[in-house]
Amino acid sequence: MGRNLTTVLSNNRLQNIFIIPFVLQIVGTVSLVGYLSFRAGQQAVDELVAQLMDDIGNRVDQHLDSYLATPPQINQLNLDAIELELVNLQDFETLGHLFWKQMQGFDVVYVNYANELGEFIGVERLDDGTLLINEARAPDVNQLLIYETDAQGNRAAFEVAVDEAPIQEEGWYADAAEAGVPIWSDIYQWDDKPEVLSVSASYPIYDNSNNLIGVIGADLILSQISQFLRELEVSPSTEIYIVETDGAIIAGSS
Repeated sequence: MGRNLTTVLSNNRLQNIFIIPFVLQIVGTVSLVGYLSFRAGQQAVDELVAQLMDDIGNRVDQHLDSYLATPPQINQLNLDAIELELVNLQDFETLGHLFWKQMQGFDVVYVNYANELGEFIGVERLDDGTLLINEARAPDVNQLLIYETDAQGNRAAFEVAVDEAPIQEEGWYADAAEAGVPIWSDIYQWDDKPEVLSVSASYPIYDNSNNLIGVIGADLILSQISQFLRELEVSPSTEIYIVETDGAIIAGSS
């Protein structure tokens, strides 16, 4: 009887010795498979997010490359016309019409020219697409004449505005005059519309004696870049920002 009981106990212990490690091995295998599946799924999600971010970044880069290429192109066209004497910088009537024509084919908000006397001629695009010709002539360069235009770019009704700040102090003019080379201006506010944040591609013009005559420029406004970002088809929880190296937000989708 004692031998049988000992045999039974011994068999139970032997059974436990073999069964318990086997059960632990199954639990360990299932846990490992679950962990590896989770890690694989997490890695797939991370890779998908990274790919999505790359795609969005590439689309923004391509848009900015195209968008920012336009103002320097306009400046080069106008510089060529000036150097070939196809236009006279004193003929503001013709310059206004030329700028109006250029606004038909280029997506910018302003094309302009100003000289060292403080005289100014430019064409502005309003939010509704209307084009205005803005002009200031000596001796009263602080008086800005704002002309509506017809379908052919001819001047129609006008109103008078007063601009107290000299044109030579505005960002698009002052930055180019100081640099002496074609540049992008710093971001600046329009004097007559402080809510508008703008950046300008500006080109200084010199005479044969290397004296500064004036500056030509073409403007973009930051709200147009934000509008593009808002129209990108991405997740509703995704926000996109373009940030300067100093941390300033230039444009955003929200």
